[in-house]
Amino acid sequence: MLRSIHQIFTISFYLFFSSAVLAQNSLQTTLERLGINQALYLPEDILSTKSIVLYSVPEGNNGSKWTNKLDELQSFFAEVGIDAVAYINQDELLPLPNQLLSVPDYLKKRRIEHLILVLISAEDQPIFFAIGNYNERETWWDEGSNFWVRNPIEWEPMFEEVSNFLKTAAYKRTNLLVNDQPEYFVPEVANNFIFSSSVPRSKGSEVQVALRPVDLAFYEGLGPQIFSGEALAGSLNYQQTFISQAEYLNAFAMDSLNNVELIDGKSTKRQLTRSGYDYELEYISGDFDLLNRYFKSTKERQPFDGERTVFYLRDLRRNQIYYGKEWNPLANWYQAFEHFIDTFSSVLMLEDD
Repeated sequence: MLRSIHQIFTISFYLFFSSAVLAQNSLQTTLERLGINQALYLPEDILSTKSIVLYSVPEGNNGSKWTNKLDELQSFFAEVGIDAVAYINQDELLPLPNQLLSVPDYLKKRRIEHLILVLISAEDQPIFFAIGNYNERETWWDEGSNFWVRNPIEWEPMFEEVSNFLKTAAYKRTNLLVNDQPEYFVPEVANNFIFSSSVPRSKGSEVQVALRPVDLAFYEGLGPQIFSGEALAGSLNYQQTFISQAEYLNAFAMDSLNNVELIDGKSTKRQLTRSGYDYELEYISGDFDLLNRYFKSTKERQPFDGERTVFYLRDLRRNQIYYGKEWNPLANWYQAFEHFIDTFSSVLMLEDD
């Protein structure tokens, strides 16, 4: 009997220890992927400065659940004096390929000094939570910087730990009035273009079309682009998505039947026009609100759920965007590209000899 109890205890302890080690290894992998180190203490001025929250929610997560999680978080911040002035969804920074949207100017003027990272996973999975310095640059944080990090299943144990930290003399609170509800901000895509629901009259043999390659290094680099569940896990699906898109676009540009050419990704509009290019092939992905705002129109459009993509031509000389006679965002990236090719074939394809 005693031997059986001992065996059960040994097995239980082994399973507990193994799960703890796995959790620690997973956390360490996340820290290495983000390029940050783990700090022992919260920033000493966290109660006297402003912070920005970058959050990430995996696709398919229940919206109301993660909203409730962020509500609980901000309510706690208001209670203890952490002034998180803005919440920005990581995914909404990436509607355009190879780049991040900028933080709005009015937020930059608020002198934000700290960055709070929140990755909410599936139910009953640990939340990644980290507080460190905000560098006010495109990467949001510096490689090798120190962040106070926790990996709770539920908020309460971490809230209690943070509260105890902040009661010590090292933390002086001057943030007295803190909003108890999250303030969500959606970065805007610059759209000072003339939008045309048509196809240019130019024939394929008369024009040149530029295409920037997919920058694979960008999607593996330091910054908000890697702050998602798939990216942090080093998921093959995450990597393969961009590799496949790169190969697809490269193959199209190499086809001698069209006038599309791959260009240096850093080329400016002026450089392209000087080199004889007339249009640039571009695309944007996002939800209905983002795409509807970007492709300005007086016509009412049918809303849709989820994220979709639209390919279009940008006229490099007239500041005009052509997206075809029908505005047709599609959920499948490849189908969106094929729809674009069909719509703009008269401009893209060279005539047979």
